[in-house]
Amino acid sequence: MSIKIRKVCIAGACFLAACSGSSPETQTETSPETETTKTTAQASEAPVSLTQTTSQASSTAASATATTNAVADESTTVPAQPAGQTISFGDKDDVCQSVKLTNDAADTAALATASKCFFEAFEAGKTVTVDIARPTVEGDPIFYRYFYNGDKVLTVADTRADPFGDNSVVAKLCDSVTLDGGELLAEKCEPADSLGFAEALQ
Repeated sequence: MSIKIRKVCIAGACFLAACSGSSPETQTETSPETETTKTTAQASEAPVSLTQTTSQASSTAASATATTNAVADESTTVPAQPAGQTISFGDKDDVCQSVKLTNDAADTAALATASKCFFEAFEAGKTVTVDIARPTVEGDPIFYRYFYNGDKVLTVADTRADPFGDNSVVAKLCDSVTLDGGELLAEKCEPADSLGFAEALQ
């Protein structure tokens, strides 16, 4: 408790009076240094949260990478020609007769007949197939197929029966076909897929 002297004036008369009072309540003030300390402490906590977030992001990225690798490992390559699936020479001779050439004088006429039959069906818009086997100088057959479905012409050349050849099945999808010297000539072609001849593997 403290004693204080105060000047009191009543109706123009003034006098001194003593009064007692308790000391004001002590208030705790936060000094700038304390605020700075708190701010620094809060700031020091921020990197902890950032580190946790970065760690979680890294974990998520790792999981995504693992998933992608797993999917990639499951992918398979589809073979161009599935095992056991082939086409057979002359199995579509509904309109024209397929021909096997033999390296003799009769080849020219036989080839011209088969080619003319196919071309006439093509011009008429009829579905038609003709197969032609042409021997190499050594006598190994190269198999050819011309197939028209009413829209496009598919040509197939199978050299797998020729030990000196490139052992391939080459197919093309063409817009048109013409007769050139008694032989078929496909035009405006682009690469395509096709099975090869069973006879080329015998």
